[in-house]
Amino acid sequence: LTDMLRRTHSSSDKVHFRNPDFPRLEDGRTLHLGAKEGDLANRILTVGDHKRALRLAHQLDNFFFNEQVSMRGFRIYTGTFKGVPISIVAIGMGFSMADFFIREARHVIKGPMAVLRLGTCGAIPESVAAGSIMVASKGSLLIQNSWAEADKSFPYTISPVFPADQKLAKSLVTNLVAQLGDDEHGVVEGLNCSADSFYSSQGRDDPFFNDANDTLIQKLKDCHPEAVSLEMETGHMLALANRCTEPLLACGAAIAIVNRTTGAVISHKELLLKEVKAGTALLETLASFEM
Repeated sequence: LTDMLRRTHSSSDKVHFRNPDFPRLEDGRTLHLGAKEGDLANRILTVGDHKRALRLAHQLDNFFFNEQVSMRGFRIYTGTFKGVPISIVAIGMGFSMADFFIREARHVIKGPMAVLRLGTCGAIPESVAAGSIMVASKGSLLIQNSWAEADKSFPYTISPVFPADQKLAKSLVTNLVAQLGDDEHGVVEGLNCSADSFYSSQGRDDPFFNDANDTLIQKLKDCHPEAVSLEMETGHMLALANRCTEPLLACGAAIAIVNRTTGAVISHKELLLKEVKAGTALLETLASFEM
């Protein structure tokens, strides 16, 4: 057992609890993201899927980048795009991973930050085709399970809207339109909704759990007619950006892989094609954005 522990735990993996509010590893890296000062660029493109992150990293200058993998599954690819330092970070899914990423990145980056997210989502309006690129230009709200909610008929809370950075959003839309060209689906701007579950708080029917969510999507449509997308990370990222005491500018885009009203879906091949175009647009936006 001792030999196994020696093989699987290097000295740099040891945790130092000198600061109980923000523990770090022995070599100074953050506990979850696994980054230290100098590891991350001020401009960051974040995704959930680590394979998507690697595919986008191959668009960096000369296909050259530094790769880092943390014990908690985060992957960081840092290089340049058109000469501008950019990091691409794969964070996985959900509020907790977005929280680790934003907070720990902010601790190790000096100066202002610009963060763009590229994910996948469900489109909410019936009129929006699967395959469209959704931009959270009107910000995002949070949908969370309310485990202590007295009203068991709708055990969810819907937060206020957290705004996106408007200059970043405008530049992103411009670059997406340029990249997509005559794409039949195009770019859709609106309000994003981020849920704390892929299932219950996104209105999916699960026969094994009494989620009481059959009215959730309709309630979103009634209360927020501008809502266009449903996913799991952008809202938490924007909430933290608005709470941050240092400059942190953020916005999100997502490829609609399904329409939650009509049930229409896109193929995996189409998803990969949209990923390349949208990813290029996000990199162009970050590289040209003045902070």
